[in-house]
Amino acid sequence: MAASLRSRLVLTTCLVLVFIGGGCALAWQILWQMEIALMIGASVEATAITVAVTMGGLAAGALSSPAWVERRLLRWNPLTLLGVLEILIVLTAGLPIWLGGVLSEIDTLVFQKSPSLAGVSQFFLSALTLGPATFLMGVTVPVFGKLSHFLGKECGRRIAVSHLYAMNLLGAVLMVGAVAFYFLPVFGRAETTALVFLIQLGIGFFAVFVGARASKADVAGETGTVDLSAPLGRVDLGLAFASGFVVLALEVVWFRLLRIAWLSTTDAFALMLMTFLLALFIGARCSGRLTANRHPASFLLAGGVLALLATPLLERFDGWSVSGGAYGPRVAGRIALSLLVMGPPVVLMGVCLPALLDRAGNVRSWARLYALNTFGAVLGSLGTAWLLFPVVGPVASSWILASAAALAGLLFSRRKEGARGQVSLGLAAVAIALAMAIFFATGVGRSRASGPTVMLRGEHTMLAHRDAPDSSTSVISIQHGRGIDEQYRVLFIDGYAASAEFGNASHYMVEMGRLPTAMHPGPESALVICYGTGQTANAVRNYGAERIDIADINPAVFELSPFFPGNEKVLDDPKVTTQVMDGRAWLRRSSQQYDVVTLEPMPPFFSGSNALYSTEFYEEINRHLNDGGMVAQWFPMHLMSTAHARAVAASFLAVFPAAVLWIDPLNRDSGGAPQQGILLGIQGSAGELNERLGIPVPVEVALFSEGLKRFTKGADEVTDDNQLLAYGREGLHRFDLSRRRFAAETYAAVRAAAARDD
Repeated sequence: MAASLRSRLVLTTCLVLVFIGGGCALAWQILWQMEIALMIGASVEATAITVAVTMGGLAAGALSSPAWVERRLLRWNPLTLLGVLEILIVLTAGLPIWLGGVLSEIDTLVFQKSPSLAGVSQFFLSALTLGPATFLMGVTVPVFGKLSHFLGKECGRRIAVSHLYAMNLLGAVLMVGAVAFYFLPVFGRAETTALVFLIQLGIGFFAVFVGARASKADVAGETGTVDLSAPLGRVDLGLAFASGFVVLALEVVWFRLLRIAWLSTTDAFALMLMTFLLALFIGARCSGRLTANRHPASFLLAGGVLALLATPLLERFDGWSVSGGAYGPRVAGRIALSLLVMGPPVVLMGVCLPALLDRAGNVRSWARLYALNTFGAVLGSLGTAWLLFPVVGPVASSWILASAAALAGLLFSRRKEGARGQVSLGLAAVAIALAMAIFFATGVGRSRASGPTVMLRGEHTMLAHRDAPDSSTSVISIQHGRGIDEQYRVLFIDGYAASAEFGNASHYMVEMGRLPTAMHPGPESALVICYGTGQTANAVRNYGAERIDIADINPAVFELSPFFPGNEKVLDDPKVTTQVMDGRAWLRRSSQQYDVVTLEPMPPFFSGSNALYSTEFYEEINRHLNDGGMVAQWFPMHLMSTAHARAVAASFLAVFPAAVLWIDPLNRDSGGAPQQGILLGIQGSAGELNERLGIPVPVEVALFSEGLKRFTKGADEVTDDNQLLAYGREGLHRFDLSRRRFAAETYAAVRAAAARDD
């Protein structure tokens, strides 16, 4: 009985350890991405560095694991070894977070000394901090093979390597959901980090405790002495590489299409990742049965064919009603729809690596398969984002990658099984699927813009389009619909109408530049964060600034600036300098001081935008303002719940206590409620601000410092820790495209706070 209980305890501990290990690995990657974005800006470089270092560390760890793992197994069983690895991982995983401030200071010093070396410095700083933990994570998968043999010997129940790998993926699926929808909203970054640390550390020590009471013998004896030199076939190695390449490359492509359809919110990213990981889990869990009589390469072929057929469906996601409505049904609808469309091809392609792991028989084979798969994933994801996207766009990229997956599967399966008679059938299937994908294409990026807005349902003309590693940017002309003149032009960034020339609707953009510049008695230097269509920057120039820096993370907005005549070719002015960089990163790195800073970031609910509405960011702005300097912050009442609006104002007021909220009376929604506001602050006293407010400006209602204090009373400030706009509790009821009541509700609260000033 005691032996039976011990066996069950060992089995349960192994499964829980593998499950939690996978979950914590994904949790750390989410936390690392947030920290790197704060350290060097929410940019494609930050994402690329995180992906490259993480995946590179996994591959390096796997390749170096065989001899080290075998030596340790002479002293420890695989359960103990895996427990020790989890402890070491958790002790090193916090390095990027604990050292984030130091890394930012080093990055700033390097940039100021030599901007050209900043990218190299960022990579090495990330490698030094992310590298140890990811290296150790890469060692764990080869240990799964030994753990499989160990469970067969210790518990009488051998669990396939693919099933352990599937359990690891399932933990990742659930942890992504837990972190995005519960841990970060409730606890914030710091407490979530501590929680993940304690969970992983606890299960690691528990595994060591249980493993110490299990068999200490090396499990190699079950199948004889492990032959570390046993070679893998070229087909197996090629398939491991190819499957990693195309799966991660297609993930990048499809995520781009989905972020356009669902907008770039943090919950949308979490749902995409959960869906993809869930499909990979299903593929891993079913791989043993599916490949019992067929080589895994045939499933790469089938997955590629289905990926071709899925592409025109993914193009249409922006037109299907998954972006509005109540939050719960919206989430359920997105998961169901994405699983229905993306799930089948990902499941089939996800069969390859687990099946190959099952067929391998020693640590070196498991290590080489996993390392090649991971290395392929690095090349696939980065190569697609940096090389393929800018040339052909996401839709054509999907065609190319899916066709490559199918053809690679056909090549490998023919060489392994000698099924030459099936080549013609396979080629025909690929050709038919590709023809259908092209025939049913909707013209995204060529003849139409994509986005979940009624503006794009009517007829519009695509004037220009640019695909870049981190964004898709379009300029369109509206020809019909809702009384909009066809001469009006709109700038779309990743499916969102980021800026436009819409008459009164874009009046506030001019005021964003005019108000702070005209209120300053002698504006010599100004910083415009986020360029858009250039109307704000032009107003800053027209009202007296002698030197203007413009920082925008998206280079396409500068390239497409000539399509918007309202900016009066401001970029051609020699006193204007542009910086392709996250505005917060530019301020941290720069030694420049400004008389005026004006900013209109992407909407507060977008992923990465929280950092441009936080108290820490306003403190950074304040450090770069000259005495008496002015700052203007966009205040989009139609894009924030009242709670979020109060939080943004509270953060601004905490740093700029002499402030005013101006409401644009000309920009109104269909119900008549004003939509746009501007928070104006001064590095000075309230009296000085009041003196400067004598410039002519249309005013319906404005909140001065005392009114702002009433409006923000009891509100939480937006901080880098609580990530209130991205993950906060109100974020669980995020922007609903079908619910256009935010402006009216927030405007009513503003008027109530202003009433006591009348």
